[in-house]
Amino acid sequence: PFDSVAWIDPPYNVDNMLGGGIPLEIDPQTGLLTAFPAFQGQFVVGVCVEEYRNGVLLSTTRRDFQYNVVPCSEIISSFFAPDVQCENLTVEFDNQSEFASQYRWFFDWPNPTPGSLQFEPTYTFPDTGTYTVALIAQPGAVCADTFFHEIFLQYNSLDADFTLEEFPCLDSSVLILQDLSTDNVSPVNQWLWEVFIGNDTLTSTEQNPVFTVPSPGSGQVRLTARSVNGCENTKTLSFTTTGAPPDSLFITTDTICVGETVFLNPNFQQITSYGWSWQPANLVSDPTAPNPSTSPPTTTTFTVSVYSIDSICFYTKEITIVVNEVDADFEASLSACETDEVTVLFTDLTANNLNNTVSWDWTFSNGDVSDQQNPSIVLDASQNLTADLTVTTAQGCQSSTSQMVNVQLIDVQIADSVTICQGESVPLNPGANTSYLYSWEPANLFLNPNAPNPSVSPDSTTTYTATITQIGFDTCTITRTITVVVNQISADFAFELSSCETDQAIISFTDLSTNNLNSTVAWDWDFGPLGTSDQQNPTLVVANSQTVSATLQITSAEGCTAEKTESIPVVLIADPQLPDSIRICPGDSEALNPGFNPAYQYFWEPAGLFADPTEPNPTVSPDQTTIYTVTITQFGFDTCSIQRQIMAFVPPVIGLTASDDVTTCDAEATLSAGTVEPAVLAWEDQNGNPVAGDVPSITVDVSGAMVYSVIATDQYQCEEVETVLVAGGPVDILASDDLEVCSNEPINIGVTNLDPNDMLSFSWTPLSDIVSGANTANPVISNSPGIKDLTVVVTNQFNCADTAQVQVTVIDVNNQLDFSHIVQCDGLTVEFTNESLNAFDFVWDFGDPNTQNDTSTLINPSYMYPDTGTYTVTLTLAANVACVTPATSEVEIVFPILLADFDYTYENCAEDEILIAFTDQSLNFQNNTNSWNWDFGP
Repeated sequence: PFDSVAWIDPPYNVDNMLGGGIPLEIDPQTGLLTAFPAFQGQFVVGVCVEEYRNGVLLSTTRRDFQYNVVPCSEIISSFFAPDVQCENLTVEFDNQSEFASQYRWFFDWPNPTPGSLQFEPTYTFPDTGTYTVALIAQPGAVCADTFFHEIFLQYNSLDADFTLEEFPCLDSSVLILQDLSTDNVSPVNQWLWEVFIGNDTLTSTEQNPVFTVPSPGSGQVRLTARSVNGCENTKTLSFTTTGAPPDSLFITTDTICVGETVFLNPNFQQITSYGWSWQPANLVSDPTAPNPSTSPPTTTTFTVSVYSIDSICFYTKEITIVVNEVDADFEASLSACETDEVTVLFTDLTANNLNNTVSWDWTFSNGDVSDQQNPSIVLDASQNLTADLTVTTAQGCQSSTSQMVNVQLIDVQIADSVTICQGESVPLNPGANTSYLYSWEPANLFLNPNAPNPSVSPDSTTTYTATITQIGFDTCTITRTITVVVNQISADFAFELSSCETDQAIISFTDLSTNNLNSTVAWDWDFGPLGTSDQQNPTLVVANSQTVSATLQITSAEGCTAEKTESIPVVLIADPQLPDSIRICPGDSEALNPGFNPAYQYFWEPAGLFADPTEPNPTVSPDQTTIYTVTITQFGFDTCSIQRQIMAFVPPVIGLTASDDVTTCDAEATLSAGTVEPAVLAWEDQNGNPVAGDVPSITVDVSGAMVYSVIATDQYQCEEVETVLVAGGPVDILASDDLEVCSNEPINIGVTNLDPNDMLSFSWTPLSDIVSGANTANPVISNSPGIKDLTVVVTNQFNCADTAQVQVTVIDVNNQLDFSHIVQCDGLTVEFTNESLNAFDFVWDFGDPNTQNDTSTLINPSYMYPDTGTYTVTLTLAANVACVTPATSEVEIVFPILLADFDYTYENCAEDEILIAFTDQSLNFQNNTNSWNWDFGP
């Protein structure tokens, strides 16, 4: 069906449809058509695609393509963007394309979006990574060109860091900067150092530069490091130059013993590039050496001057060599003389210019040794004692000395203490050595305070002091004390009722006797006929009210005795007759002790549960089972108290719940109740009349307001009551019947309230028909003629409402009924014309005896009679009132005068038309028809 192409070959043929250049080809995988034409012109190329399946041809599709080859400038697409960008996802693109005016950018090639049509867009990429950006110059043009560029975006991986060291001189310092920058992605390859001092800035691009700066002073060093990947980062450190040499290079002081040698600068190897000068030169081994030695006889301060080779940096340092001078010495004294021993105290008197003695080594001729500074030794016999002392200082310096001490002992026998009873006397020093001198204190307690063996009789325990002196080549004095203990003893006791019940009392006796020596060894109690006891604190059971006689005799270890007797009246408490438990329903209250004894005192616990815990007969209302404890006390020689407990059992709360109060316009309402605990329900009205038994819900009539109660009774006969107010109910009214009156008759309508519990309000409408009382049950209605459709909305006090309608028909007393009629051309249809005055709502009776449907309420009706004859027609009103007189008239029906009719036939039925013939068959008994008007519609 297609014509073959006539090729102009060469250069055009089926294999090279564009002629010359690179022939047009179809990529078998993608279907992309490519060619490089060599000739200008307009070319149309058809492509036929055949679809096969299993070797069977399914379909063939043909399409035509038009190629327009025109001369144009060579469009060059090109732009600049960084290969790598660090820490910034926003890239600015520099368009360097030529011979193009429109551009299309693809920021994530080959995805079509995101993109831009701007000349030089700025785009913020969503994340780091590698993106291929494509720019098509003059998109859609025949000679469009595309340029691709790959961009790698990354977060900053470069960490700029460095250290700063200062070497100070007198007026300047050297800053030594050490680069520590790292980048875990690519190497660091650029450094920019900036040193800011005042208004001056020093710079360097070395990796580890050295700067000379003024000193003293301060400034900042900022390093800007850059890595191969373009990441850049900075770090800034502040520095302060002091102008002082580093103290750590020199010792400031050293200590030696007399005669020792020391080096002045042991750290000299750290600063060997400097010159040295030591003073005083005569005390050092080499005054120009970095570390000369010295051995000064006394403490000496040396001065060293340190200077650089070029003498630019120069400073001076002082070093003190302290010579530790020490000379051992001590003294001895007798610090204590006893009959069997003497204590010798040695006091160190060593001279040490540094006060740095750290050890004392003592050696005594009796074999004792000590490392204390001021030791003491105890000798048990008279003798000549040699003591040697060697002291050592913290520096290790030592000095020694030796002395001899003559020691003599003294012999005396005086007891430490002696015990007597009150009124007795005792000698203080039997067997006294009269060769010694004695002096007794307190001297005023002695007849002769210098007697070797005086006797005393103190009233209370007294300590006496004797100073005893031996006269010889060396004086030795000792002091002795003797305490005369006077055993003061007195019997006493207390008693209390430790237990007090209605049938017995237990008296606890407590020993209150005094013995200044605490040496009481026996307690003898005598309770008369009730028995005896040898306990210190006995108890006695008394079975009835009586007076108990109690006697206590105590004996001390020294044989002293004392006695006391006392009478004790015992009165028991009567049984309070309290119940063990009572039942109190939740919310109820109960008196705990109605038969209380006013002579007793009561205390109830837990006290916090009582308004007054001392009330004899408190009333409680617990909300849970509670145990109350009462302490009943009778006052006598001692308070007599008993305790009783009453458990107030509180059954679980029934948990009665009932319906919420109900306000409804319905005639009935359903009330419900439930309990948490098992219980029997009973329903009552507000007058206490039973309504229902044990049922969970009831349905009640709603009229006015009525309060219903539901009573829940549990197994413990506890009750809970809930009340529900039921209010409302429908409006129950009876409205007047529809009314028909003459305009001169009274109009009596209204609404009767059939529910005595309701208080009603009324609203009659329309107000135009109401003279007065529109808000009453019986309004006054206008007697103007017409039909009045009255509506009343009746609302009770619960906002429930009902609506009633009453129709009042008012007939004008001046009404006049009349009509005329015309028999139509068909002879059977009569048109009636109403000629009444002051009337409405008409009712016609056409007097046709053949049917019951011969009436009408139209104002001007028509009626077709079935046959000729005379008919009596009556016109009256629908309202049955006395002031209406019907109008009547005779209608005579004769044969028809004119009756239209026709017939038709098909005269010709052709393929495209039909001819219809109409024939008049009308009846005219007067035969005077003179016109025919046919209407065939459209």
